[in-house]
Amino acid sequence: MLPNKNYKQFENYQKNNLLRNIIEIKSNTGRIINSKLINFSSNDYLGISKSDKLKQALTDSITTNGFGSTSSPLVSGYHSSTKKLEEEFAKTLKTEKAIFFNSGYHANLGIIQALDLPIVMDKLCHASIIDGARLSGNKFCRYQHSNYEHAEELLKKNSSSLLITERIFSMEGDITNTTEFKRLANKYNSTLIIDDAHGFGIMPNNIQSDLITIPLGKALGGVGAIVAGSRAYIDYLRQFTRSYAYSTALPAFIADANLAALVIMKNETWRLDKLKQLIKLFNAEANLLGLQLVSQDLTPIRSILIGDNKEAKLLEAKLQAKGFFVKAIVSPTVATSRIRISLCAFHTQNDVLSLIGALK
Repeated sequence: MLPNKNYKQFENYQKNNLLRNIIEIKSNTGRIINSKLINFSSNDYLGISKSDKLKQALTDSITTNGFGSTSSPLVSGYHSSTKKLEEEFAKTLKTEKAIFFNSGYHANLGIIQALDLPIVMDKLCHASIIDGARLSGNKFCRYQHSNYEHAEELLKKNSSSLLITERIFSMEGDITNTTEFKRLANKYNSTLIIDDAHGFGIMPNNIQSDLITIPLGKALGGVGAIVAGSRAYIDYLRQFTRSYAYSTALPAFIADANLAALVIMKNETWRLDKLKQLIKLFNAEANLLGLQLVSQDLTPIRSILIGDNKEAKLLEAKLQAKGFFVKAIVSPTVATSRIRISLCAFHTQNDVLSLIGALK
């Protein structure tokens, strides 16, 4: 039996349309899920996860290396495939070193705790960053979304902090001026962490930051997360990040598959070119229709504000009935409920126009 406090919370979620519903995915080609729904909820922005080249790399590696890693990376779970992946990402991001984590959540939770500093962060940062700040036990404060002036006000009172932002925000789809935040970090002797979950593979690899966190389940279509930075930072994190040291490492075939995905991303540039055209098309058609887009930035995340939780979920159901898999995002995940649409390279122009027609 749930404790009374938890039961009341669950009851309140039921009453206010806050419960998250789970839909079983029985088949997924990338573009089509469950044999009939066009998928507009995937983070596989470049459509790499279904690549035949990626599948072959995965198959070859698992045949050679088997399934699990059998241990923590600091014991016997650090495979040469992982080392190669870290080195390739450091080279790609033009940093000295990189470290491979089991997930973006593991990465953000762990590095924030390990660095053990006060925290100044964007109000809309991901839950993993918020939880890392809470669990660190250090003072943390949140500036208004992408508000450089407010961030500076907080840094004046909290110099020598961790300054944390995302490059593309996952629910807004807007782009942050990371150069301005690097300037602030330098001015107030702070360590800048930029979460580039939704920017990597979509935007140029030109971030100036002390640490860059890249969960690999978005444009790369992979698993795990990379944290890149200077040799001093990465060597320190490898020793003192508890979520890294005390988790069984991901197996070699995951590292090899991620590496293959990185090669595909670099070589098959048509994927990003096509995606950008689809984003421009969606923005133009949505504006003609008068839809309230959260952001006009050239990113795959196209959120439409609804405002009411019940109405957002009703629209989700209507779109699914018309053949589109689109999810409503409601409070408390976001302050204002919305329909979050993800555009991917596997979509066609007709897919986008049909979705716009359904929204009309």
